[in-house]
Amino acid sequence: MMRLSRWTCLPTLLLLMHAALAQIPGLPSKPEAAAAKPAEVKSIPIAEIPQRADEDAAFALDVIERSASASASTTGALADELAVLKRNVVALEARIQGDRLAALPLANLESLDRYLRFLDRELRALQAELQQSVRPTTEAAAEIVHRRKLWLDTSEAIAEEQLPTLTQRIDSLLKEFAQAEKALALPLARQLALSRDTTATLARTGKAMAAVRTQIAGIDRKLWQRDTVGLVGALAQADLPQKFNLGALADDLRAELEFMDEFDRSFGGIN
Repeated sequence: MMRLSRWTCLPTLLLLMHAALAQIPGLPSKPEAAAAKPAEVKSIPIAEIPQRADEDAAFALDVIERSASASASTTGALADELAVLKRNVVALEARIQGDRLAALPLANLESLDRYLRFLDRELRALQAELQQSVRPTTEAAAEIVHRRKLWLDTSEAIAEEQLPTLTQRIDSLLKEFAQAEKALALPLARQLALSRDTTATLARTGKAMAAVRTQIAGIDRKLWQRDTVGLVGALAQADLPQKFNLGALADDLRAELEFMDEFDRSFGGIN
């Protein structure tokens, strides 16, 4: 029986190694087997220009119609809601200006804090609704920019082909894109201005709430501070006749005095 030399077996071993490596998960058998990112379309093929132009013209018209309805309904309702919340915030700010805040009793301060928390929640909900309503407008604007760039590149690509009909169709489509962008400009500007106003009102609410809570915390600290001599201490220090047997009374209440002093040392300096 004839033996195979090691050089004769080498090609077979290489084939076996290649087959084994191909079975390892995640390891491509060839470099080109790795998933390649699809190349971005640079221009539209000439044969597809008429159909794609009609589709994009319909898209531009839809953008114009939707932008008009969105501007008239959603934005107006949100603006009215913000106006009400803003008036309430301004009215509350007037109640805490200057020395007025320090003069308010604790019960009024706590009521103000609850109302400011309510306004803060309402403004945050309004802000989230605004962000939701502005998203379709910004997405439509971004899509128009993308499509216009594609058609400009297409127009440049076919410039040497001498196809005036297709060139005119592209120019007409670009004008429709410009009209759609113009239609989006007004509602987008209103939505962004409303969003900025909401954010500013929310900041004013937070500032007022912080001032009220600081005043409440100051009152709470004073509640834990003893600013006069306690009743037990006053009785112990009073110069009363001996018939009251103050020495016995002091002995009986010594434990309470020690507790009161310890409590004052522990909590009297809280800031």
